Formats: sequence, C-alpha cells, structure tokens
Amino acid sequence: MIRRLWKGLSLGAMLLAAPAWALSDGDVGGAWVGAPTSQKIQLVNILSRELNVDPGKLQQCIEKSASDPANAGTAIRDLARQCAESLRN
Repeated sequence: MIRRLWKGLSLGAMLLAAPAWALSDGDVGGAWVGAPTSQKIQLVNILSRELNVDPGKLQQCIEKSASDPANAGTAIRDLARQCAESLRN
C-alpha cells in the first residue's frame, strides 16, 4: 500500500515538474527570444569571454539579431560571432 502511494506521488511530482532545460550556444535565435533572462545572462557571459567582447553590448546585439524573424533558425553561437565582428569594427 505504501509502495503504491509512493509511486503515485512520484509520478504526480514528475508530471507537475517544469521541463528542465538550459539555453545553450547551439540553440537557435527563436529559443533565445523565449528564454528566461537569467539563462541569457549566463550564456552571454560565457560567449563574451570566448569572443573577448563586452557582455552588455553582446547581449543587446544578440537580442536585436534573435528578434529578427530571418534569424529564428540561426544558432546563438553564430549570432554571437556576427555580433562580435560588428562590435570590433
């Protein structure tokens, strides 16, 4: 009886739990638009160190690029590289 109750509670908890995912540089611009701000900041900090650019400016540029429907399928890493190039010039 206790075993059945435990299984039922476990299953219920799994069904109620929010999907666990984190934004990554392999995700596309469409995922960026819908991602929580905290995940965007974490990813921008990583990318800005790799690309040696200001994180604030990089985030603004990615936001602008990712919101363009033409970039909805472009990987965030590619958007970040494009932004880094434009920020250096």
